[in-house]
Amino acid sequence: MMISILYLLPVYSRAQEQEEEQECECEKTPVYRNNVRVGYLYTDTELEVYDCYSLDTLTVLGKRIIVQTAVDYSKSFDGTKRFYPNFFVSLITKNDKQAIIEFYTFHNVNVFRLYLRKEKSDTLRIYEELSWYPRASIDIEIAEDDYNSIRCSHICRKTVSKLPEEKIIFTDFFDFDADQCFDCPQRYSLSKCLEMRRRKKKFVWKY
Repeated sequence: MMISILYLLPVYSRAQEQEEEQECECEKTPVYRNNVRVGYLYTDTELEVYDCYSLDTLTVLGKRIIVQTAVDYSKSFDGTKRFYPNFFVSLITKNDKQAIIEFYTFHNVNVFRLYLRKEKSDTLRIYEELSWYPRASIDIEIAEDDYNSIRCSHICRKTVSKLPEEKIIFTDFFDFDADQCFDCPQRYSLSKCLEMRRRKKKFVWKY
């Protein structure tokens, strides 16, 4: 059984980029390299971006947390590069004791989540990590040496117990073993896939 995950690098026209820059001008999110500001998101750059990053500040269940994620670049048709976020970071507050930090990738709609809870001592604890690749594919053998490639969701999930520092760095998380991951037919939502997995229901694949 073979699994592949699709990754797409966006290409934009200059007009689209200028429109995005105008829309995002009020934010002026800095881009850093080695703690030094080297530019802003949605602005032109000649730098290689392999070690550049941006910072988001969230208030998670009363605690201020800085979230660090890598920065990528988009490329216009004239070859101009500009800083572009690898992830959009959002906070989902479920109640006064539980919250989710969600990382959404613009390039390929993958989603990564950190689940947090506030304990009796007001300590925050990360208790679960989850990744969801909704545009993966799986090769299923339908006859001897005959495979059919089917679109699916590839989901990884594990229970953890981590005390978040003042800064959360994306690359410190979401490292899963094979037995912590599974594939689910693409027609099911994330919540449905997780529910069926929890109940040990068999997935029905449509060829």
